[in-house]
Amino acid sequence: MDEADIIKRLRRHDESALSEVIKEYTGLVSGVVHNLSGGRLSVADIEEICADTFITLWNNADKPEENRLKGYLLCIAKNKARDRLRKIKPDEETDIEDTEIVSEITVEGEIEDKLLSEALRDALDEIGEPDREIMIRHYYFCQSSTKIATAIDMNPKTVRSRILRAKEKLKKILTERGFTL
Repeated sequence: MDEADIIKRLRRHDESALSEVIKEYTGLVSGVVHNLSGGRLSVADIEEICADTFITLWNNADKPEENRLKGYLLCIAKNKARDRLRKIKPDEETDIEDTEIVSEITVEGEIEDKLLSEALRDALDEIGEPDREIMIRHYYFCQSSTKIATAIDMNPKTVRSRILRAKEKLKKILTERGFTL
């Protein structure tokens, strides 16, 4: 799937582009929401958050940056899941049947994700500051290079070049540790 083309088509409100995005990313979005919820959301809640995520994308099709569609979607999903979790009272229990695992998630996949996450955290520590902060702001908080530059008092072009170099460093570190990216 060519993200740049999809984003252009979304901006023109091409419904087939939205259908492609839904088909491509529903499993990922639902998996992230499920993992973030820690089993506190029902399957219906997860499905609703996924639907809301794609509706938000449709209504804000001009916002994702080029080649950032996946990250943009995941930020929306995480925010919507966190909002829903805030509304759940700590003593509320969900039925065991409501907490069944979403079909796209496997135990092996969760273990691999956890191992990769730990390795990535270690690799981020290795690349040092300010690259570590830039990468976290860019990929975890979905901040643009302009917003990052303002926050850390740096030129936006410098931020973009640091992102590219840090990605290469991280890829090298993770590859050396046996992860295929």
